[in-house]
Amino acid sequence: MRLFSTSWWTKISLATLLLVGMLVAACGGSGSSTDTTPIKVGVIGPMSGFEAFIGPDILKGVQVAVDQINANGGILGRQVQIITW
Repeated sequence: MRLFSTSWWTKISLATLLLVGMLVAACGGSGSSTDTTPIKVGVIGPMSGFEAFIGPDILKGVQVAVDQINANGGILGRQVQIITW
C-alpha cells in the first residue's frame, strides 16, 4: 500500500511551483518604486475532503517561509501577505 498517491505529489509540486513563480514575478521591476503595499501570495491547498489532513501543514510551511522573508526586509522592501482560499 502506498502512503501517498501520485496525484497528491502532483498537487504539492504544482502548488510549490506556483508559489515560487509568483514570488519571482513579484521580484521584477526597477526597485526604485516607493510602493509599500504588501505583496499578496495566494495559497491553494486541500483544506477539505480526503486529503484535508495535509492542508494545514502546507499553510504552516508557507507561513514559515513568509515570516522569514518578512523578517529579512520583505521583497524589495515590501512585506509579503498570505491569502488563502
